[in-house]
Amino acid sequence: MTPTSNSGQNKNNAGSRDEDITDLLPYLNWSRAAYALELHSTAPETFSHKLQNARQMVIGLSGCDLQEIRSPVQPQAMQFDEMLSSTHRAALLKRHCDKIIMSTALVKSRGDKQLYLATDFLRWQDQESGLEYSAPLILYPVQIFYNDHPSHPVENFLLYSDTQAPMENKPLLAKLRDTVSDAISDFDPLNQQAFLLSVAVALQSHPEFSLRRKIALNVLPTAMPGTHGFASRRNRRAEDRDLNWDVAYGLIRERSVSDLRTVMSLLEESPACFTTDDSAALCSKELEERAGVLVSLGLDTLNLHHLTGLPDHIESWVNTIDAVSDNSLLQEIARSSEMTVAVYAGLAESLAMMDKLPSSDPAHYHPDHAYKNCLPTLQRAKFQYRLINTELDSLKTFFNLDPFPDPESLKELCEILDAQRECASAVVDTRYFHARKTLSALLVSGKAHYGENEELHLKRLVKILRLRDLFAQNSEYKLAFGKLFKGMATDWQLLESHIVFSRKLAEPVHSESVAAFLLQQWNTIGLSDTGISPQLQAASKATRRLMRLLQIPADSEMTIDQLIVLARELAPRLQALSPAEAPDELMGRLSAQVILDTTRMLRESRERYKALPEEERAAYRETIDATLAWMADTLRQENVKLQDIRLLLNRIAR
Repeated sequence: MTPTSNSGQNKNNAGSRDEDITDLLPYLNWSRAAYALELHSTAPETFSHKLQNARQMVIGLSGCDLQEIRSPVQPQAMQFDEMLSSTHRAALLKRHCDKIIMSTALVKSRGDKQLYLATDFLRWQDQESGLEYSAPLILYPVQIFYNDHPSHPVENFLLYSDTQAPMENKPLLAKLRDTVSDAISDFDPLNQQAFLLSVAVALQSHPEFSLRRKIALNVLPTAMPGTHGFASRRNRRAEDRDLNWDVAYGLIRERSVSDLRTVMSLLEESPACFTTDDSAALCSKELEERAGVLVSLGLDTLNLHHLTGLPDHIESWVNTIDAVSDNSLLQEIARSSEMTVAVYAGLAESLAMMDKLPSSDPAHYHPDHAYKNCLPTLQRAKFQYRLINTELDSLKTFFNLDPFPDPESLKELCEILDAQRECASAVVDTRYFHARKTLSALLVSGKAHYGENEELHLKRLVKILRLRDLFAQNSEYKLAFGKLFKGMATDWQLLESHIVFSRKLAEPVHSESVAAFLLQQWNTIGLSDTGISPQLQAASKATRRLMRLLQIPADSEMTIDQLIVLARELAPRLQALSPAEAPDELMGRLSAQVILDTTRMLRESRERYKALPEEERAAYRETIDATLAWMADTLRQENVKLQDIRLLLNRIAR
């Protein structure tokens, strides 16, 4: 009995695994999907870029046989942002699109299927089965419609893409992180290129995977495997509830999931604040005014618990910066370039790079290495070096080039041999005799024969040797590379390491001129005399904190004096805004912008409630309770992201 029981259990386990694989297949292999439809664009790179960055797009579809006969779009026709063509003829495209529309018709009632558009695909082959897979990295939810005013009777489909709700292919990403690298960046809808670049870098050491740019449509189940139940049917059926859309979209407006959880915790303590002037903290007019002032000061990301004691911190940071105003290095830099906040913030980091120097010789550090045009100049010099070396290597089969002969002597040798060959006299002078002897020593064959082939190669050698000498005396390279440039004897690896280091030196201070000054200092007074003091390090840290507080870009042209003036003006205003008592833990986590958005949402909700007839108010309160319950239920799912919630709300609201 036991073997039978184990056999049955194993069969169940195998069946469970098969079901998992079956659930994953729609996401991992579009090449075998029944609804997949490949499309073409005249500029696929441009289309992909638009899809990543546009907020909304209307895309027209046409069959491959209509590309040439399509008439101009009629004035009443819907204008589309892009036109895609199918690999199918128009009649077959119509049947395929009809099938897609029928398959997604249940979206409004159950939400179990969704149409996606994709442009960046990953291809690989399963080692065991030999099956080829093709799956997209990013999924763009789209809707397909009949075009009421087509420019051709058969061309009658439009795609509508709300590109604010793209999502990563989670099963594919889980596979990549498991088999390739777990260092792949998290997907950010606002910076999709960073995600795609991290995937491309991770795949460099895995040739079994290849990236491919193509455009395709496919219908997928919305219950995506690996999302820990977030996309399950239980949550997709939220349309059965009567949600308050103003409140639902107001809750997810431009904030993080952690902020949303905090706001929900505060609202659950006092749900009546949506309809009455409750005594809850979020209903405080004083709180809204304080948040509004912080936002007007550009401190919209400042959390309330940071407000307490912040004026004292600002004064301390300003004093720390003032303390290094007489620093000799800073004064020297100020004489050659403007002292911006970027220089103050990054100087300590640049000086700390002395621990990672490519060489210890101060003479190797040249100011021009810091400028961005130095690397292209280096590539040009290396190309010329390789060209000359290649030519010389090919001539070594004909000539003994150790040591290299003088090009002027070779030119004179050619003239003597040419003159004697053209002379009809049988008399041979001494110069010709010595020329033949020199030619014999120069040729690998040891012969003194001077025919057309020898003449061609000898004159080619003269030309290359002249280029070699001109390359060694190139004034542009000497000025750009300094003492590390030694003509054909240049150590290119050492030179490139110095240029790359110098470019990195300029990054923290966002100034090539400051980096050039530091290199000049190291070149003239030595490396040990250009150190970093603890005071300078503290001043750099204080500058970065002030820039982060005031949301000043890292490459800002603002001077350090302007920053100090701004900080000193801000400190007393923040002192006046500081609450008498520290905010509670939950309220203290919220930024000024989140508080302002939430208090405004609550005020608008109360105004809508008061404007309703008495008999409709109970129903309004029920929609509020349903919305809060639905949002709390959604936030309990693991790994939920804000774009997932927004996508779900968009589907429900259709």
